[in-house]
Amino acid sequence: MAWRDIADRVNVAVVKTFGETVSWTPALSGVTTSVVMHFESAFFRIETDTSASITTQDPHAYIRIADLPSGIQPEPGDTIVAQGSTYKIVDGQLDGYGAIRVWLREIS
Repeated sequence: MAWRDIADRVNVAVVKTFGETVSWTPALSGVTTSVVMHFESAFFRIETDTSASITTQDPHAYIRIADLPSGIQPEPGDTIVAQGSTYKIVDGQLDGYGAIRVWLREIS
């Protein structure tokens, strides 16, 4: 089994286990869609190979590209409604294995 296939199985398991249905509205179309994603409102910490670590308290979500409507990816300016709050996407980073992590800012 190829590494990409293994990574996709892990992505599926993460979203299946920790995912929740949220409302996502692309700024470009304005059409709201229900999408299952792994949403986190708590902090995220990355340990580096140095003595420094990077910590953020920004909410973020992990989304499988295959779970999105065909041909559309989250972009800065899109909104997500999760756990009773509305968030604007401020940045996104593809993971190279079929998913994207988006960083969010609460707007209401």
